[in-house]
Amino acid sequence: MPTPTACTPDLVERLVTKVRAGTPAPLAFESEGVDRKRAWRWLRNGQERPGSVYGHLREKLAIAKAEADVVDILIINRAKTQGTTRRTTVTKHEARRVGEDVVMVATEQTVTETQIPPDANLALKMLERRNPQFRPTHQVDTTLNVVPHDVMARTIAEKLRLIQGGTGPSMLQEGDDDARRIMEG
Repeated sequence: MPTPTACTPDLVERLVTKVRAGTPAPLAFESEGVDRKRAWRWLRNGQERPGSVYGHLREKLAIAKAEADVVDILIINRAKTQGTTRRTTVTKHEARRVGEDVVMVATEQTVTETQIPPDANLALKMLERRNPQFRPTHQVDTTLNVVPHDVMARTIAEKLRLIQGGTGPSMLQEGDDDARRIMEG
């Protein structure tokens, strides 16, 4: 395919069709023989001159991308309501002593599982790939919980005292809130 040097209405429509179908814009340009440097120049010119043919290209590509995102969101939402749901009821029998009598008690537990269709998972992945704001964020707590050595030593001593049957004086002092928190955790 010859390299296009002009941004023609026919080329714009072919690019828009590909982006609307979910193709990333750089790949759509490449498939039409437009190198990245030229594509970015056209888009930059469209930003600088909104009324030009390049502005028209930029606007139509933005709309096509939004339409592709909407289709993916509709697929995901449909899967939420039409996913495969499986309910399982488990009955458990056990004997319990009530006074002098032994009574059989039956307990039921219902487990509900919903499976999302594969097309919804694919739509979600495409949506996340095209839009960084839809990607899951992983936040890591980097705060350190530092306990002074003397508090830690008293906490360990108190745990040992309790393990040995709780004999002897408590090693915890008045106001040892950190040690009490460690003991409870």
